[in-house]
Amino acid sequence: MVKHIIAGTAGHVDHGKSALVQALTGQDPDRLPEEKRRGLTIDLGFAWVDLTGQDPGERWRVGFVDVPGHERFIDHMISGVTGMDVVLFVVAADEGMMPQSYEHLDILNILGVERGIIVVTKCDRADPASVDELIGKIRNEAAGTFLDNAPAVRTSTKTGEGLAELKDVLRKSAAESYERRSVDFQRPAAPARLPVDRVFTRQGFGTIVTGTLISGSVDEDSRLAVYPGAIPFRLRALQSYGEDVTEAAAGQRVALNLAKISTDQVHRGDVIAEQGGVDVTAFLHVSLHISQYFRREVKSGMRIHLLIGTAHVLARLYLFRNEGHLAQLRLESPVAAAAGDRFILRFYSPLETIGGGVVLETAGHKCRMSDARVIARLQALERGETVMPAADFGERSGGMNCSAGQTEKKPGENIPSDLKKCADWLLDIHDQAGMMLLSVNAIASDRFDEDKIRRCLRLLERGGRLVRVDGTHFTTPGHAEKVSVTVAAHFRGHHEISLGELRDILKTNRTSARAFFAYLDRKKITQQTGGAATRTSGPNMV
Repeated sequence: MVKHIIAGTAGHVDHGKSALVQALTGQDPDRLPEEKRRGLTIDLGFAWVDLTGQDPGERWRVGFVDVPGHERFIDHMISGVTGMDVVLFVVAADEGMMPQSYEHLDILNILGVERGIIVVTKCDRADPASVDELIGKIRNEAAGTFLDNAPAVRTSTKTGEGLAELKDVLRKSAAESYERRSVDFQRPAAPARLPVDRVFTRQGFGTIVTGTLISGSVDEDSRLAVYPGAIPFRLRALQSYGEDVTEAAAGQRVALNLAKISTDQVHRGDVIAEQGGVDVTAFLHVSLHISQYFRREVKSGMRIHLLIGTAHVLARLYLFRNEGHLAQLRLESPVAAAAGDRFILRFYSPLETIGGGVVLETAGHKCRMSDARVIARLQALERGETVMPAADFGERSGGMNCSAGQTEKKPGENIPSDLKKCADWLLDIHDQAGMMLLSVNAIASDRFDEDKIRRCLRLLERGGRLVRVDGTHFTTPGHAEKVSVTVAAHFRGHHEISLGELRDILKTNRTSARAFFAYLDRKKITQQTGGAATRTSGPNMV
């Protein structure tokens, strides 16, 4: 039986990571002509090696992800960490710990890597006493991280020193990582998810994507889609480590041949997942860990770079009041994410690592950052407690829960007492209507006359509790945000959107879709460039 794990490299530029992988596997992970010309890893590289196990017939296939060490390619390095079971932390004997050594160690720790091996390379360039001293320094610097008590191996790709020992250590780490993974909540039982790290075409085959399958399994009959655009496709072929396979499981490097999908419809940072098996959102509730090396003040509302899975998007960070480690991230582009996903935050400019953390839940729209009920819910999630689904929480608490479709109902604010019942009724029916917009004429009733309804609508709009869609239709802020996020996700895989397509993806009627076009145009999320029934993305697309 072949068992699979993913190993990765980390460490400062020119410390011999790629040479080490090539020595272990016989494969050069540097695949780009520029990398070979400059002798510098720029993007992710991939290789693998088969190791025999301790039991008869047992075989391990270790897939390597070789990451760039240069500070300019930190975002590539972070995308490569996704799905790693064990990391080879590489330090050159003749240079020791360098700036990216510290940064990579910090990032790996924040991303929750649990198992590592200290590998000292280029030992032919230093005397044994100096190497012993260096290993002691690494252990001291790495105290309290995933490298606590990690094995240390001295190597030289020039002389072959330590390579056999490193394979033995890898074999032991593979067994321990595989056992740990079998109880990992993200792995076999969860829906299939593959963050895309490469997209390319091959003549006669079409579009091919690669990545590490971080949960679930895929086979030739899997019903998959590209997210966040939710673009379904047929799986033409499936490979793992250069071999055609009929099925792949979590922990394997996988290449998927996508039928009827062009390379402008799928990108690094997208996620291949079971249809309906992943949330797409522009709002994340998270628990933060600030890097010990970040010296600036972390301010609510600051613009940041979010690196999650293989995706890299801009966002703003909003801190919950009196809870410096709980926050909402408001993304400028939607992502496919799930609770438990790890991420890294980097300062907008200059690019410095702020820290990172873990996703507690995906959210539907903006929150009040002082909402005690939301804070209590996130605290419970952080403790690992089971809580009711977000939608149920909002319905039972009677307030804003940050999930799509739920509306905050704060009594009295800017609403005269004689209009309160009408206002509450209007909030309820607009919340329940979803994407099916209601005109003033349609909601006129015996309970409230049309003039009172119009007065309430104006007051609710002024107070931010309803959003005007066009001249005669309103909706909740949550529904409006959901429309913007859904349309932005559509544009990840398409150049334009028609009125009929908007109607279908929102599951609404043509009249409502036409009104939402007017709203999106006004917000400059879409723009009319051709006929009245077609839109392209606007300058303010989420």
